[in-house]
Amino acid sequence: GEEVVRGRIWEANPTIANSGELRPAMGVFAHEAAAVDEARKGIYMTEDQPDGRLYRFTPRSWPNLNAGTLEVAVVSGGTIGGTGSVAWAEVPDPSAATTDTRAQVAESTPYAGGEGIAFGHGKIFFSTKLDNTVWAYDPKAATMSIVYRASGDDPVLSGVDNLWWDDSSKSLLVAEDGGNMELVALALDGSVTPILRVDGHDGSELTGPTVSPNRRFMTLSSQRGAADGIGVTWLVKGAFPIA
Repeated sequence: GEEVVRGRIWEANPTIANSGELRPAMGVFAHEAAAVDEARKGIYMTEDQPDGRLYRFTPRSWPNLNAGTLEVAVVSGGTIGGTGSVAWAEVPDPSAATTDTRAQVAESTPYAGGEGIAFGHGKIFFSTKLDNTVWAYDPKAATMSIVYRASGDDPVLSGVDNLWWDDSSKSLLVAEDGGNMELVALALDGSVTPILRVDGHDGSELTGPTVSPNRRFMTLSSQRGAADGIGVTWLVKGAFPIA
């Protein structure tokens, strides 16, 4: 996803050089991250804007991403803004030729800076950076709830960003952009457990936490690295406390 105002989605085979192809049907907006619900044949996308939306793309013919329907979430009825029952409204013009996608459906729900997104436990989880919140959308119940929202002067988890669903522990790995640069395990009951901390990278952000299928290794990156501004990727050896 292109994290720019008129960003688009590219699809590529990482083992084939120069294989990227545009998928304009998936919308023109500041794409942050995407997650796939293969069982329901949908792709969910966050928008990195202060009033960004949550989108769903349903391919016309799964898994071909050349054509399909782009929708935006309309959430209502909750006691906290952004929570409650979820309906989906089609975006009239995914190309945003004259109007931004997030402004095309007046009743669509804004979220404060969409960041990471992950599918797991039958739900779509995503984070919003400007209010330090991790959300959970339940497609079966068509409801939106809050898993975690930072509070207090010095929360364990802040600067919520990239997400990885860890199925073995039924928890999310949340990478911090800011805070104290930790990777934190977030349980579905909202409890948090720091996994590791990166020192000397305060001007960067943690990205891409990924656990290997055999749970022996994890990869994690610092987007801008330390003072030299060069990104770093680490291979972290387990066993992990989240196992």
